[in-house]
Amino acid sequence: KAAPLVAQLDLVSQTPAQLELNLRGLRLEEALEVLQKQIDAAPLSGLYEFSVIHGKGGGLLQKGVHGYLKNQSQVERFSFSPPEQGGFGKTLVSLKR
Repeated sequence: KAAPLVAQLDLVSQTPAQLELNLRGLRLEEALEVLQKQIDAAPLSGLYEFSVIHGKGGGLLQKGVHGYLKNQSQVERFSFSPPEQGGFGKTLVSLKR
């Protein structure tokens, strides 16, 4: 007798969207996974704008995040935050409605 198929659901609703997503200290692969969950969860929470803190450091995380955002159809635009709000260490993201 075949074992029943069990679907494992990674429910986005279990990961609430955040107004400010802090990715510092994560490896790029982990950071992009967290970012994708945010992009999926945000509209479900009525959130279409949020910020991503990636830090300045060597720029690897920042470049990876920007490269990823550039290829996401849900993203309308993104830019660095103003200097007084984090500058090059933080990115503001706007999603399409």
